[in-house]
Amino acid sequence: MQTPISSDKVEELIWHALTTNGVEDADFLIDWSWSSASFMKSRMGLLNLQRKPITIPVFEIFFSIFNFSFATEWQRENTVIHEACHVAECLRVGGVQHAQDPHGEEWKAAVLQTDYTPIAHTVLKMTDKERFDKANYLTSPDCVV
Repeated sequence: MQTPISSDKVEELIWHALTTNGVEDADFLIDWSWSSASFMKSRMGLLNLQRKPITIPVFEIFFSIFNFSFATEWQRENTVIHEACHVAECLRVGGVQHAQDPHGEEWKAAVLQTDYTPIAHTVLKMTDKERFDKANYLTSPDCVV
């Protein structure tokens, strides 16, 4: 399958997010994959904190193959950082506290530590053509947290 960003680049960005946030030893706790599931049409990435039973790897990140194909390189990289910083925050403050405020101050600080932008976004329901025509829809000012 042709992917919009290489596996090596995803791994590099996850490592960057973890190391800049002091949890580099946790990379073995993360499993990530591309998803074409219908629930991923409305998002770029998703950290699954509901994995049961709890096994290693503990954190499961999904990236939307569909939405990544329409995103800019910056949007792709920022999404990987976004999700990896959720993991870093969970490890630092605990999953329960993180779940109560997933895009709170601790998460924002974790993203800023990586020199990326802390944005939270929901992909609007668009046709493929609309999505292609609006290549920068994810970084509009109303998406900034």
